[in-house]
Amino acid sequence: MEKYEKTVSKIWAVMTQISNFFLFVLMMLVVINVVMRRVFNAPIFGVTELVCYGSLAAAAFGLAQTEWMDGNVRMTLVLERTSVKFGCVLNLVVNIVGLIGFSYVSWYLVQQVITDFTSGQLSSELRFPMYIVTSVLAVGFIMLTLAILTKLVLYGLRLKNKQYSIEAPCAEPKSEEEKS
Repeated sequence: MEKYEKTVSKIWAVMTQISNFFLFVLMMLVVINVVMRRVFNAPIFGVTELVCYGSLAAAAFGLAQTEWMDGNVRMTLVLERTSVKFGCVLNLVVNIVGLIGFSYVSWYLVQQVITDFTSGQLSSELRFPMYIVTSVLAVGFIMLTLAILTKLVLYGLRLKNKQYSIEAPCAEPKSEEEKS
């Protein structure tokens, strides 16, 4: 199981690197645009649209790693005030609900990609195909859904092995004996 967790962590790390690349490109684009506007009075055409869609791509590719590392807002106040076993079960239930919700969102985005592709919809300013943008978003949400599914499996295995913990899957779970 550790080999599986390490492999999944590497996949999420690659997704984060892609997100970092988008952020770097956006940063350079904004700096170059400011210089072009101030020095040459000639801003880059379509930079606003590029920044919007690039930010969307950066966020989409960072979703899975954020979920994997428990970087999203959680209900820690509730979890810390209950028993560890109940917290683990509650975490399992929350991940099931999240899996159902993000599975639907992912499915809907794939349907949107197909619609954008068949309709030939173009962006407003730069006129590039919108299915590219929705594809990036769909990939991000599919990877988020897989991260939630992976966490769900790991939380389920923790419950089965009586290793109760509300920690992220990348953290080592502690059994009841280790906590005492």
